[in-house]
Amino acid sequence: MGVLRLLLALSVVIDHQSMGALKFGPGGEFSVQCFYLISGYYICLVLDRTYRSNGLFWANRGLRLFPSYWAVAAVSLLFLPPFPVDVWAKFLSLPVVDRGLVVFSNAALFGQDWTLFLGFRHGHLSFVRYFLNSDFPLYQLLVVPPAWSLGVELSFYVVAPFLLRKGWAVLLGCLFASLALRLGLAAAGLSGDPWSYRFFPNELATFLTGAAAYRVYRMYRPGLNARPGLSRSITLIVWVLVGCVGPLGLGGNHQRLFSLALVSTTLPFLAVATRSSHLDRFLGDLSYPIYICHWLVMRLVNGYMTTTGLIPKVALTVAAAVAVALVLKLCIDQPIEKLRARVRDRSKEGPAPPTPILADMPARP
Repeated sequence: MGVLRLLLALSVVIDHQSMGALKFGPGGEFSVQCFYLISGYYICLVLDRTYRSNGLFWANRGLRLFPSYWAVAAVSLLFLPPFPVDVWAKFLSLPVVDRGLVVFSNAALFGQDWTLFLGFRHGHLSFVRYFLNSDFPLYQLLVVPPAWSLGVELSFYVVAPFLLRKGWAVLLGCLFASLALRLGLAAAGLSGDPWSYRFFPNELATFLTGAAAYRVYRMYRPGLNARPGLSRSITLIVWVLVGCVGPLGLGGNHQRLFSLALVSTTLPFLAVATRSSHLDRFLGDLSYPIYICHWLVMRLVNGYMTTTGLIPKVALTVAAAVAVALVLKLCIDQPIEKLRARVRDRSKEGPAPPTPILADMPARP
């Protein structure tokens, strides 16, 4: 699934730098939701095959996310003014507790997504229906703005061991409860940004759909493994369609439904087709560092190329984001991966979980 993840990351970069003017892939919002699907699939897989200890699972996910994030945040703080002067002044006017929450979310990632549901009004933080209903948008206080989605990811990691080790009844019950909440909020007028893809209780259904895709794969694994040619053909079609969904003009809800349905229903085939490809894994490993560094790269490119046309700016941003991602992978992710491997090995040596994952799901021929 590495190429798919890379395509989604590049779609986010191009969408942000061109402000939606250039179409590649599903676009920023829908790409993030596709990442949620893939995350649900992958986390269900590793909890099934690798992690017997919840603590070691959480530790390993933290080792995957935090080092690259902290590196990009440190560079942003050292070499670029992270906040406009007027926003910095407003931040300093916040009460001490509110400032502490902002600092904590920037350091720990937890809570960054909630800045999209908070506003500074009447001298303190409060919940708002829309993040611009504030004396100043709190997302401007995020050192690495795209990292808000990591807050959503971390929320899923917290609950994943308790949900994904249960049977179909629990998984589907939570999935449909999440969908019902989304529909209820939409009926109350809360259907647009940030409620459309930043509110974790709504997005739990997206993660669990990916987890359900893994369970389907596990049930039919022998049959899928026996038809690698079919999986490779479907994978090629998915790559083309995901790359072209924006240029094909599948906008709005049609694009959302098409992208999510395409990815969720084909994840088992992509897993079979790419599981032995070192190149696919290498390209997929670049998706996270590209995503986490692209905002910093955008600020630098826009700062030095003020009179350049849109297409050269986008091309340079993509090239520079890929280059920075390679540096992050080689200098940070690769050394950390050795530590993560030791954590995985230690987890396999521990006692089995109290309730074996997917115990009600015998593999089918």
